[in-house]
Amino acid sequence: MKPMIRLPWAVLLVCACATSPAPVPSPEKATPPTAQKAPPPPPAQYRLAGFDVVGVHKEPVDQIIAMLDPPPLGTVIVQGHNPWPKKLAEARERIAKRFPFAQCRFEFGAFYDNSLYITVDWVDKGEEWRMKFDPAPTENLPDPDGILAAWDDAGDKREALIAKGELPAFNSHPLTEQFGTCHHALLCMGGFGHPELAPLEQKFIDGVPKHFDEIVRVLREDADPKKRTLAAMVLSYAPSREKVAQAALPSVRDPDQGVRNEVLRLLGSAQEGVDHVIVPLDSILDALWFPHETDRNKAGWALVRITEVEHGAHAKHIAEKAGEMLVEMASMRSRLDYEPAQRVLKAISGEDHGSDAAAWRAWLARVEK
Repeated sequence: MKPMIRLPWAVLLVCACATSPAPVPSPEKATPPTAQKAPPPPPAQYRLAGFDVVGVHKEPVDQIIAMLDPPPLGTVIVQGHNPWPKKLAEARERIAKRFPFAQCRFEFGAFYDNSLYITVDWVDKGEEWRMKFDPAPTENLPDPDGILAAWDDAGDKREALIAKGELPAFNSHPLTEQFGTCHHALLCMGGFGHPELAPLEQKFIDGVPKHFDEIVRVLREDADPKKRTLAAMVLSYAPSREKVAQAALPSVRDPDQGVRNEVLRLLGSAQEGVDHVIVPLDSILDALWFPHETDRNKAGWALVRITEVEHGAHAKHIAEKAGEMLVEMASMRSRLDYEPAQRVLKAISGEDHGSDAAAWRAWLARVEK
């Protein structure tokens, strides 16, 4: 599959600034052709491949979509000249006057083939329970042996190598597809295969097991969400899958979206390939209802791993507790969402309705009787 990148609004909404033409240099001061700077690369172009509204349960979703007036699929959007964040934000203001909501948030994400997906993460008034997270931690804890800073620095070096064309663009499955070379890591996100990166990994191989308890404390108690996110990432080098699951589980309801993203990814990876369930089912079913796409798709892949082990057990419980969200995800256009949802629904139903939400809802109605 094509890998996914997240494009924050700031990336897509860079304004094209009008500037005065550069002065033409006089002949005697003209820059020699060999010394001229290369022209800047052309702005990236993205093709809209999907627009989904998720989480509308009490209001008329067709009317909300009509008021959002999304661009037609196939629309080409040029980086730096994208009107849609502003247009959608204006539409959100109009919608708020007619249909109350607790959240109406837009997520722009693109694959490296330059296909673009827009997701509207909606939370109805009265469903604020979907946004209930733990209080933000308040401690300022030391970085155990500089492990977190070292991981952050390795990521910067990897990105620089990608920018120079010395590494291929980051390429990973949303949950577990490996990229590059990692040793003894549960989840390899980026790898250390380049000669400049290879010497950096030993610090994590040696240091994470040694400082495991200190890293877990940072994940659970440090006030800085970046440090908590880095702590979740390096826990991939923990001594066992069971220890990873135990360490990560209390942070499923972290107030920061980025931390939850890494924690849920880690839990899914911990469950993969194990012949018994080590990740509590209900914690993952709860996370499917969280208000952000990154919550849902990582929880979806964790649930895939659980259902692979259980072979359809707890089907009724899964359907009753998270069936509606699985159906919504199954009918989305982005593979990051529809693939895990369809796999779970197929596993617990013995049926295969693909992206047909009506057929899946008919199955849900039969199960819930």
